Amino acid sequence: MEICRAYKDEVSYLKYEESYFHNTAIIAKNKENIVGVLEYNILNFKTAQIVNINIFDEKVKYETLKELIEEISYWNPYLKEYIYKEQSGNITVKDLNTLGFIKKENWVKLINNNIKVFKIYMKDIKVEQLTVDRDKLKNVERWINAPENIIITCVLMNDKIVPIDGYSRLIAAYKKGFPYVYGYLKNEKDVNMDFLKTCIKWCENEGIFNIDDLNNRIVSKEEHKKIWVDRCRKYFENN
Repeated sequence: MEICRAYKDEVSYLKYEESYFHNTAIIAKNKENIVGVLEYNILNFKTAQIVNINIFDEKVKYETLKELIEEISYWNPYLKEYIYKEQSGNITVKDLNTLGFIKKENWVKLINNNIKVFKIYMKDIKVEQLTVDRDKLKNVERWINAPENIIITCVLMNDKIVPIDGYSRLIAAYKKGFPYVYGYLKNEKDVNMDFLKTCIKWCENEGIFNIDDLNNRIVSKEEHKKIWVDRCRKYFENN
């Protein structure tokens, strides 16, 4: 089973096109066949609302549901609960109970974690990415309207906040004049710190230290792949 965010050519499987632009649409594949889809909205720092679940293959129904739900936590480990307002398609009460949902006003699944979301000032961010994909930036600019829309994964390195994802969102925030965004800290044990230090060195060698510097490095999808993605891939091939 392969679980991933929906790609552009998979939008037809979604109920809400905006889920694709928000990166909140998850696709399940089994031997290249799409067997399920889940879409959700992040309501606040605590809660995500599942707005669509659709399972296309009954033979792998439970496995698909379980992995789709778990993928929400993979991308948003700070969330404390998922709510689901109604059963849809072939999702049953038994399915929801088996997945750990309980019936209150809505169906609710509680997530046990102690991850805290906190405010991050743009001026305090240390950059570790060389370029930003112009197309991705345009996508996130469609829906980013306030600092609360942006929650990024970070590590603390030498008293500096270093985001390890979300640079398109950060540049969108910068362009909209937000003085701060939000984030949470990831345990260093779960991060390849050697690679992160290498990325920071690459940036410093090219004069990229902060968000202001990265704002001058918005490039095409092809350039982003050549300058950043391929360089990262080569690093892992050699290490």
